[in-house]
Amino acid sequence: MAVKAKTTGWAAVSFKTTGLMLNSFAIIGSVTGATPSVDEYQLTAYSAATIRSNVITPRRVTDLRGQLVGTDTTIFAFKRPLETSDYTIDATKSIRVLWAIGGAGDKGVNSRHTNRGSGTINLASGSATPDSGVDQRDVHGTFMLLSWGVLLPLGICFARFMKPRDTEGKGDWFSFHRAFQSLGWVCMLIGFAVAVDMTNDSGEHFSGNNATHKVFGLIVFTLGTIIFISGLMRPHKGAPNRAAWGQFHRNAARGTAIVALLVLLP
Repeated sequence: MAVKAKTTGWAAVSFKTTGLMLNSFAIIGSVTGATPSVDEYQLTAYSAATIRSNVITPRRVTDLRGQLVGTDTTIFAFKRPLETSDYTIDATKSIRVLWAIGGAGDKGVNSRHTNRGSGTINLASGSATPDSGVDQRDVHGTFMLLSWGVLLPLGICFARFMKPRDTEGKGDWFSFHRAFQSLGWVCMLIGFAVAVDMTNDSGEHFSGNNATHKVFGLIVFTLGTIIFISGLMRPHKGAPNRAAWGQFHRNAARGTAIVALLVLLP
């Protein structure tokens, strides 16, 4: 089998019927000069150090060949038995393939992949069909950006800048504020659900790659939900705790929005 990738770093392929690369076996290779380096790894975690430590021995990939083409393409070839004690690759039908590539010059899986994808390939004919599915990370990022990057900040601005101008007491600012905060919270909830699904698949809830993002993301979601619920429980005008509620609601919302914007940064 030959692998051709648009990178001068590492490239990986995994044969798996469903799910992510986690808990599968992957062929990872790179080329330095004219010398290929290809091994098979058991992927029990996403951290680079764990991947490097789980190389399969004795080596099952043989007849290595490889070359760098131009300034940005790596090609390496290898042989591997279709049937091993771990799993069997059925060469008589189309099988699912997952792939990932590392950054330029990263020959040893020292960092997370820069691109990835999946598809089906027929080993007998050599035909391949890429998947057209949506990346969960893109869905998560889109909904969180809509929530904390657009809707919720606008809702805060309606309360901050329109309320003082409502001298006639029409309450238009509150209608806009409530609508934008409600839509923003729904988007946040969807984005959070996608994130939970991704971490359940990876098995790395508060560790591995993006650990800090995960921790602060959970904090933002929790505070955002508390603030949203507190808005639904707003005391009536003249109630003894109305002033204290207002201080908490305003300051917590502004502080959480600032933290959320920092979490959104790459």
